[in-house]
Amino acid sequence: RSRFNWLQLEEYTTQPGANTERIPGDLNQDRQVTLADVTIALTIYAESCVSALEQFPAWQVQAADIDGDGVLTIQDSTLLLTYLSETAVGNTNVSLDLWLKAL
Repeated sequence: RSRFNWLQLEEYTTQPGANTERIPGDLNQDRQVTLADVTIALTIYAESCVSALEQFPAWQVQAADIDGDGVLTIQDSTLLLTYLSETAVGNTNVSLDLWLKAL
């Protein structure tokens, strides 16, 4: 088992016919973008600095690249945290992908 299982990093299984569409920024697939997702993004980034990404599902590593530039950086986690902050204070009510396009 990974030492990060408490972060719900393993890929989930769904019931037949369930909605499996991924929500941008939802790294634990709980259908919401929360601080837990920021924590996962930061964990993946930190592990990428020491080339230890094999413990994460490929979809999750790709999803942690919030800005979609193909490189995991601290900027990805910062964008996710900024989005959550803007949402919390009512400055945005759009999805992460639409918010990113507006930047």
